[in-house]
Amino acid sequence: MRRFSGSSIALLILVSILFPLASSPVTASTEIDVTLSSQHEYLVPGTASNVSVTVLNDNQMSTRSFDLRINSMNLPSNWNITIIDTLLGPVYPAQSATTTLVVQLDPSSSLGENGFIDLTATRTDDVNESTTVRLYLSVAPLFLPTIDTGSVGDSGLITIEPNQTADIDIPIINDGNIADTFILQVDETNDLVDFWNNWNINQTNNSGNNSGNNSGNNSGNNSGN
Repeated sequence: MRRFSGSSIALLILVSILFPLASSPVTASTEIDVTLSSQHEYLVPGTASNVSVTVLNDNQMSTRSFDLRINSMNLPSNWNITIIDTLLGPVYPAQSATTTLVVQLDPSSSLGENGFIDLTATRTDDVNESTTVRLYLSVAPLFLPTIDTGSVGDSGLITIEPNQTADIDIPIINDGNIADTFILQVDETNDLVDFWNNWNINQTNNSGNNSGNNSGNNSGNNSGN
């Protein structure tokens, strides 16, 4: 279950202010124009996205080739950035070539583990001619409450005698990356058929594992003796 609250939206706005979505390059050559399909990526932990990189040869007379290099010194290690092509060319005068940045975020990433990378396109025949653009990367809020009923009773099955009262502790886990508040509601129309099907399947699997282990152990012990 995933939702965005007013506080998370405000947080994203604040991050946007801290990491402005500027489309202008960090450094620029008059003969190389580099553009990104996105200047700021927000990723939920455990997800990935693709960012298109387009390099334009602004020279009107000469065909060029370009080396692409990523500087990730300002990016936490929970991010993984891969560029599909490190060499683009030949690119004809006033034409462009495109490749892709693959951005991946580790599932264990925490809110605030943000950063940026610099992507530089350099002429293969002149290292003094290059253009650098910046891609900002931010961890998006993940709201993920989990109810662990498997640890309650007999794999979720509790036997209560008539007129008996039972206090049941059910673990509620926040598997998200941000402090959250959960509202609990009891469903009055439980799907008992589905519950029993799942419970019986679990019992069958457990029985099969136990019989397999016992058979293997007994066979091994008997043959050894």
